[in-house]
Amino acid sequence: MKILLISPNHNRIVLPEYMKAIQQGVGHLPPLGLLSIAGYIRAHSNYEVKVVDALLDKLSLQELGEIIKNFNPDVVGIHAISYSLPDVLDTSRMASSINPEVKIVVGGPHTSIFPEETMAFPEFNYMVIGEGEVPFFNLLKYLETKDESLLPIEGVMGREPKLTRISKPYIHENLDSLPYPDRKLTPWKRYASVVSKQSCSTTIMGSRGCPYHCTFCYTAGGKSYRPRSVPHLMGEIRECIDLGIREFFFFDETFTIDRHRVIDFCRNVIDEGIEIFWDVRCRVDLVDPEMLSWMKKAGCRRIQFGVESGNNRVLLHLKKGFTPDQAEKAIKWTKEAGISTYADFMIGNPGETLKEIEETIKFAGRLNPDFVHYSITMPLPKTKLYEEALEKGILEKDYWKEFAKNPTEDFKVPYWEENFTADELENLLKKAYHSFYLRPGYMLKSLRQLGSLDELKRKAQAGLNLFKLK
Repeated sequence: MKILLISPNHNRIVLPEYMKAIQQGVGHLPPLGLLSIAGYIRAHSNYEVKVVDALLDKLSLQELGEIIKNFNPDVVGIHAISYSLPDVLDTSRMASSINPEVKIVVGGPHTSIFPEETMAFPEFNYMVIGEGEVPFFNLLKYLETKDESLLPIEGVMGREPKLTRISKPYIHENLDSLPYPDRKLTPWKRYASVVSKQSCSTTIMGSRGCPYHCTFCYTAGGKSYRPRSVPHLMGEIRECIDLGIREFFFFDETFTIDRHRVIDFCRNVIDEGIEIFWDVRCRVDLVDPEMLSWMKKAGCRRIQFGVESGNNRVLLHLKKGFTPDQAEKAIKWTKEAGISTYADFMIGNPGETLKEIEETIKFAGRLNPDFVHYSITMPLPKTKLYEEALEKGILEKDYWKEFAKNPTEDFKVPYWEENFTADELENLLKKAYHSFYLRPGYMLKSLRQLGSLDELKRKAQAGLNLFKLK
């Protein structure tokens, strides 16, 4: 059996224009979920698997169609996020037009949020809900054998009578039992982001799940924190080093939940004498000077903190569970450890006033991290913030559910427009970016820290995109 896994290009993505502008030129990261599914299939079968990253190659629908035609798969798996649903449907229709007998399977965060709405589309034969390695492989065994004793399949919906019930998202408890993602199935040398130091880098997951309760966040991996063992994680890192990859972006929701495990990982890296460079995402209340020292010695180069706001009232409403003072200490300690800092902020939060937004902009300047990322607060489906927006009438209707049923390209992602219009929020966003990145001192510091020509090109393109913000 031949399986084609596709990460669609974003030809018709419904992101706000400011997000499209910022994302241009920031680089590309590998489709880790698809590569993990591919690794599982190849470890447990002789099926032929191909992965197409249409976003990396900027493939037109026609170009993607040629790949589908030439490979002639029995099963096509498509990764779906809600923003890219029009492209997911286009991809499915293209595959079916080439071979009406091909089985189309859709998975990704969108299917876990909107299972009924997704299966209402005749373009999809099956749907994976939750973490896809095991459910997708079990579906392949059923498709090959047609053995109905294999039904129902946990984490799978389909049109067979035993698959029509909504399945809860599949969560894999023992992550050490999963094979490593098969990075060789994509052009791994071409992946790097705007903040990469090396010519190529990759993403990696040391854990899944997040036990925290931020109101604006939907965690596809659920609330149960499931870490991989340090030996298993080290094995994947060694495999990447053998390929020539030494820079890693840990995509764990929060890397530093287990302090002892973090230090154990650092000790292993140091004891093995391997030279790697790695970035993590974590909370400001889950770092301390000793742990940061270990991380620096083991090659941690950058930490991304979700600071969100410089105002304590806003942080309380978002249920972040920390204060601006804690954020200030975390950034200070990280800088003192010699680790680069990256801070995320949101503007246009519930009840937020102009004074509070300006407070956040000034706070970001005072923290002076190496990078900031600003976004406009968007109530996203299956979050507490979305429920609150519907209850308070901030949103007139369930926009995302309607989009999930009828994904038109003219869909406008709703903001939290309580005290400001969309245009006012986008103007404030532009002001926030310009006030941080266009400071002469910041630009000089950035030039001094450049590590390569590739890094210069990526950052120059990202900088130019700041001027495109309308």
